[in-house]
Amino acid sequence: LMGERRLVSENRELQEFFDIVTIYEDVATMARKFVDPRVRVKSIKAYAMWLAPFERFIWLDFDSRPCSGDFAAKLFTELESRDVDALLHNQWPAHQSLLSRDHDDHYHIEHNSAIAVFDKRRPGSRAALALFARAFDTFEPASKRDQPPLMVALRLAFKYQGFSHYDLPPHTFC
Repeated sequence: LMGERRLVSENRELQEFFDIVTIYEDVATMARKFVDPRVRVKSIKAYAMWLAPFERFIWLDFDSRPCSGDFAAKLFTELESRDVDALLHNQWPAHQSLLSRDHDDHYHIEHNSAIAVFDKRRPGSRAALALFARAFDTFEPASKRDQPPLMVALRLAFKYQGFSHYDLPPHTFC
């Protein structure tokens, strides 16, 4: 569990239920910078993904809905068969055909972090997640969106760590 100190520290049952409890303010260097909770929650999301204690994980936002009960097995199989650092979903699927996945130009389009599968055993994946979290410490988000910091993180991870991903088709989730 990752949460804000004011929500987690006084709830003993919550702390005892989870194996690992991380206080957001203890890891996010600029946590107090985000007064707007809509921006802060995006930063918490990026840090939670970066600090996830799993080698491979699936991130789903609360409003993401898998279409089948075996979605996790299918996604992990897809991740392995594609031999990539991550599975992502383009924010604007129509742009996918315009850009080549093998070149930097593909990383100039936004990817959606609402549905993501990462393999943290791979250096490119670890770099992308760390850069995504750190982007919130250095960016001053003009909007309440996390796609712009993710786009920059993916671009840098591709350039310096060879980050690779496969774009999930829109029909993967309902």
